[in-house]
Amino acid sequence: MVIFLNESRLLEGVQGILGNLRSMLTSHPELVSVAPPTFGCSHGYRLSSDGAGCVVCPAGSFYQQGACLLCPQGTYQELEGRDFCTRCPRGSSPAGASAANQCETDCERRGLRCSRSGDFLLAQPNFLSGGWRCVSNEGVELEWTSREERLTDEECSVLTRFQAVPESDLMVGAGDTDVLRTMTSDLSACLHACAVEPSCHHVALFDRRTRCDLYSSLNAVCSASQQARGFLGNPRAERFHQLRCSLRVRGGASDLFVLRKNGAELQQQSFVRMRMRKAVSGVFRTQVFSSRNTSLSDVRRFCQDGCSRDACCHGFILNQNVLDGGSLLCGWLRAPLVLMCEDEDWDVIGQGPANRICGVGLSYSKQQRSFEFDFGGEKFTITDSALPGDSRNRKDYQAAIISFQAIYLNTAAAAGGSGSASCGAAEVPAPLNATVQLRFQSLSSAEVLVDPQRKQPVLSFWLSKNDYSSQNALLWCLTRCDEEEWCSVTDLGESESDRFFRCALYPDTRVCGGYDQPIKRSCRPLLDRVTNNTYSKKVDLSGPVQSFYERVPFQKMVSYSVRNRVTLGQNQLLPDGFRECERRCDEDPCCRGFGFVHETKSGGKSS
Repeated sequence: MVIFLNESRLLEGVQGILGNLRSMLTSHPELVSVAPPTFGCSHGYRLSSDGAGCVVCPAGSFYQQGACLLCPQGTYQELEGRDFCTRCPRGSSPAGASAANQCETDCERRGLRCSRSGDFLLAQPNFLSGGWRCVSNEGVELEWTSREERLTDEECSVLTRFQAVPESDLMVGAGDTDVLRTMTSDLSACLHACAVEPSCHHVALFDRRTRCDLYSSLNAVCSASQQARGFLGNPRAERFHQLRCSLRVRGGASDLFVLRKNGAELQQQSFVRMRMRKAVSGVFRTQVFSSRNTSLSDVRRFCQDGCSRDACCHGFILNQNVLDGGSLLCGWLRAPLVLMCEDEDWDVIGQGPANRICGVGLSYSKQQRSFEFDFGGEKFTITDSALPGDSRNRKDYQAAIISFQAIYLNTAAAAGGSGSASCGAAEVPAPLNATVQLRFQSLSSAEVLVDPQRKQPVLSFWLSKNDYSSQNALLWCLTRCDEEEWCSVTDLGESESDRFFRCALYPDTRVCGGYDQPIKRSCRPLLDRVTNNTYSKKVDLSGPVQSFYERVPFQKMVSYSVRNRVTLGQNQLLPDGFRECERRCDEDPCCRGFGFVHETKSGGKSS
């Protein structure tokens, strides 16, 4: 084993070593420093305030680039000297939490009735009035459920599936209403009857809530006004000035009270919100509404109703932004090839976990001096005139412009295809180069560490099984990792939907041992889920490497802090190992040097 130290980082240490070796040298040693000498600490320690020593990072903090940082809200760390914080098993915690018992859910903090896992129980006592009321899963009180008698969680599980409809959203006395049934019942019995009836959309109670009408979705009417063509340079976009959605009910009662099923409870509607938030392509129709005159929920209802009646439409993207005074966009999707960006994915520009809409599709053109917005393949041009005044000087335009984006797919639609010949030719995936697989090496399950508590940065894609075979999906995934500078490991498996593969890209998360713990095996990637078809990007040793390292006359270290390990196969040259160690140490600000071991085994490895 030979050891190399960086002169610029260990100036004082090397001077001490050379001082002890004066008798062995023929001339007086001279050492030229290219940087001021600094005192470094081992991994998990920071420099003390007076600079005289090192201090271990305490519990409740984690080590990062020479500093001890408080564990962020929602995490904790019980041990000293660690470089990570563990996510709360439930609820959240204050910053700097040092124990799991500091994690509390919102229900526990508010002192309400909670389940064993800390979630809100649906029936809650009203401490002010002495009665009872229902709350949603998020703990929001439903005022119309209040009553003096005790409520059970089972009763509230039915009531919370509905929401009150304001008078402004009703068409009272319409002659063409479609009434499913009229019954004599109280509020709970009426809503229970609607809940078990798939075709029931909303109910109307009257006569002091003793009688009830059940209505179908045919009584939900949305109307758009003042349609025009063109939006932000896209001539195909359909623009509407106003959208209004109303529910038809019979009149004749002065105490009318109407409730409708929540969107998730409309069983006859088969649209499901996906975890992914962007479609790379597939939008064939875009509808634009002004957010000054229209609500997001009404646009969703209008878009969903329209898509469900179109044989070519398999889903839609919903978007809310600040463009042109505030706009709502609905993009009709046909057989989308690739969906991307889960809630906690890193942003595509490679800046760690996304704190904005991942891959929302904004890019800046220096030549045109404007932004281009990619909405599922449809292009829109954003100039300064379309932006509000308070966002033009913002550095993060994506966070300033886009406030909401989600994808809804029709699970009852055909798994693929155009639906009919009138839909036109379906999009064909771009050809893939099989040689990309040569730039990756396959990893077995034994070569990957899995810890669900260690949430790793990830960029996710869903690939349509109708358009990609498993082999083509793998090539697509490897190609995307090859293009992404931060990507080190890729994994292909099944998504939550049986219609898509899931491609996940991870940065370099290898674990290579810890302080004073000699490595017993090669470094392994650390992921937060069980892997399926995992590949690691091969190290590229091409390009010049400037050496600032000098060999010291020692072959063993008493204690050391290992940060990384590179293993070379028997067909690779030893200089490649030196170059790779130099490169890795140069890139790591905490690295002070490296050791090189040549092991002669049956496999013939160097590390």
